[in-house]
Amino acid sequence: MAEAAAAASNSTPASPPPPPAAAAAAAALGLPDLSVPYDLATRGQWKSLLSHLDDASHPRHRLLLSALSALSLAKLRRYADAAALIASLRPDPGCPPPPFLLRLLHALLPLFLPADRPLALDRLYTLLSSVRARPDASHPEWRRRESLCVVAKDYAAAVREYERCIEADAADAVAVNNKALCLMYSRDLGDAIKVLEAALEGHPTAALNETVVVNLCSMYELAFVNHADVKRSLTDWIARVAPDDFDPSCTRM
Repeated sequence: MAEAAAAASNSTPASPPPPPAAAAAAAALGLPDLSVPYDLATRGQWKSLLSHLDDASHPRHRLLLSALSALSLAKLRRYADAAALIASLRPDPGCPPPPFLLRLLHALLPLFLPADRPLALDRLYTLLSSVRARPDASHPEWRRRESLCVVAKDYAAAVREYERCIEADAADAVAVNNKALCLMYSRDLGDAIKVLEAALEGHPTAALNETVVVNLCSMYELAFVNHADVKRSLTDWIARVAPDDFDPSCTRM
């Protein structure tokens, strides 16, 4: 198990390629080329994305570029700056309607600003009402079978269901994390650790989030007497590959 952690520490993150022919498709639709922002965002390079957007100019899609800038600021925990950017925007009849991302950030950002927190609920309800009013908003309610298995404490069945999700999308960090937890609850701590380590090694861009790392470190603490050394190796690897918005304190080192 420790060897797997060491192997993971030598991996480097790889981002998925931008959508094919993104620049040509954007030009055909009169949209700005978002291939570079897409690549930076998938790698969590929010500082670089913010710098790139500062140099970008596309008058007809100013709101779209501003939404990406606000997202970058929020990811960097500069919530007040993100809110100020959104507040500075004004409707422009010559521009398309505000993108949904901008409307969602406008509703969510007050949650991170104590003085404005009461605004969040009203804005979220307003946004929900507008979404429900869309003609394509109706959809069937799905109950995930794996969740039912977990509630019933049938962890072996839950593991099988999560494996189906992972087969469909190997970068599904939620399914990987939950599969590992079910293995741990089944007292298979060794395999639980291997699942999370393999995800970090194989899909660092998708799997490297605080929840996965907290759970992996907790498993190390349960499994190893020298867990501090193993966690230090993981922390060193995270320092090299983590996105800009990652909170390194989650390793509890």
